[in-house]
Amino acid sequence: MTKVRVLAEYASNRLAEIYEERSINSMRWFILPNKEAIHVDIVTSDLLVIEFADNEEKAKIYMADDGQTYYIGDYATPDELFIAMMKEIEYELKTS
Repeated sequence: MTKVRVLAEYASNRLAEIYEERSINSMRWFILPNKEAIHVDIVTSDLLVIEFADNEEKAKIYMADDGQTYYIGDYATPDELFIAMMKEIEYELKTS
């Protein structure tokens, strides 16, 4: 498994500890307390992104927006990457 896949899986597993997980279109999505749906996606061999959908129904019809991209070389550990992602998720929760 490539490093980017390992990190995407790590982030998704950590999100599953916090948020309700749903399989939508054969992908792992997570439902935030405000009902927004998020998904960690691989953009390139060294970039990840969190996709945000307004709700589960929008995720089902592929109506999601990309959030910030994460260059995996910028993070020394998987936890550093996850913390950066959580900051974006928490910001999204506060502003929605």
